[in-house]
Amino acid sequence: FADQPADSPARNYTARAYRQARRLKRLVQDLMDVRRLQNGGFRLETERMALDQVVAEAVEAAQTMTTEQTIHLERPDTPLFVAGDAARLEQVLLNLLTNAITYAPRSKRIDVRLRRVGNEAELHVRDYGQGIAAAELPQIFSRFYQVARADNRPSRRGLGLGLYIARELVVAHGGRIEVTSVEGTSEGHGTTFTIRLPLAPDQTTATAAPQPQPQPEQPPMA
Repeated sequence: FADQPADSPARNYTARAYRQARRLKRLVQDLMDVRRLQNGGFRLETERMALDQVVAEAVEAAQTMTTEQTIHLERPDTPLFVAGDAARLEQVLLNLLTNAITYAPRSKRIDVRLRRVGNEAELHVRDYGQGIAAAELPQIFSRFYQVARADNRPSRRGLGLGLYIARELVVAHGGRIEVTSVEGTSEGHGTTFTIRLPLAPDQTTATAAPQPQPQPEQPPMA
């Protein structure tokens, strides 16, 4: 269809079919991952890897999915190495980013921040949408659970397995994931997912970034 105009019906039908095929493939992969997680057949191919590079590649891939939102990446000047499965960690981050794109469509900015905190790599993914209701937060990582869209339209993106799989993958890496959100009637409250992963052993012996120290208590003024 290279000789067809960009707005031709043939090109539009082909693009729509391609998107549906990708969606179906993702649904099948999610179901297979859940089955492996449940029956103990899930295996990680771990190696010493630069997490910042994986994060940058995931951000680049996610940016191609939207023209309405800009994904801003902040990462340290020096690489952060973890013992992990690069493909699976990229899967986790892409899930969080596609969720932000889908469920906070009016959030013009999505922030991704990677930094070192002690002997851990800390990764934040934040949108500036309307946030998630407090009643929904305890269920956010449950299987088949889907958060209502901010625009009240039904989501046909998946089966509600993405965040469940993301949590299981993070835990399999010895890490943890959490979500904080403030629901509001106006834009800008937003949702933040935070992932913490242990650094590779050789990095934990290196000098960690200095942490703020408590200040000595001052005597009261006479």
